[in-house]
Amino acid sequence: MTDKVDRLAREEEALAARLKSLRDERLREEKRLEARRTEVVGSLILKGVAEGELETSWLHALLRKGLIRKTDRALFDLEQEREDENVEMGLSDDENLELGEDDEDDLDDLEDVQEHATLTER
Repeated sequence: MTDKVDRLAREEEALAARLKSLRDERLREEKRLEARRTEVVGSLILKGVAEGELETSWLHALLRKGLIRKTDRALFDLEQEREDENVEMGLSDDENLELGEDDEDDLDDLEDVQEHATLTER
């Protein structure tokens, strides 16, 4: 009887490990597909702007509003604009830095919550 219980316990552990592996694999695939979708949409938007099908001002407004991380804003030369906005709002450079760090943490937390919600829905 003990041998059977031990064997079943080992089988249960193996199945749990396999299930975890499959879930991890599915998560990696979902992340890969989301990254690819993001890349494709970004390419289409940039192409649309370059060919005059989309307004440059629309893209710039979207970037100014949506980019929070300092490194992301720097990619599009938006750092100076952020500093100018802070001057208008009466924020110091230290307050700007604090806001950016908090926003990055909030975005990371939000991504974790969204990822968890996606996994638990399935």
